[in-house]
Amino acid sequence: MTPKAQRIAIATTLGWTNLHIAPGLSGRNPAGNVQALPDWTEDLNAMHEAENTLSQAQQENYSHTLLGLICDPVEVEYGPLNLTQADCLWMILHATAAQRAEAFLRTKGLWRDEELKT
Repeated sequence: MTPKAQRIAIATTLGWTNLHIAPGLSGRNPAGNVQALPDWTEDLNAMHEAENTLSQAQQENYSHTLLGLICDPVEVEYGPLNLTQADCLWMILHATAAQRAEAFLRTKGLWRDEELKT
């Protein structure tokens, strides 16, 4: 998903309405105020607020999904990892906003892989 598509999907799941795509991304937030959409793919504070909307069951799924996004590329390059709990916690604590946004959307079942165009 493009960052723009991710922002729209996160906004929708968080209750934003009346979304406008051009000239910039804006809409009506859940409190009813019209404003620019947060850039969840770049802003850790915005992602923290989004993470706080997850149920307890979703939080567990999100954590596993996020760790998979972080570790899988490393495992491909360097081979299988033998991570301790501390290693996993460290990696999750240092996840980027983009990684968190993808994990959030995957947890919500909203992630869409880009279709390859030939």
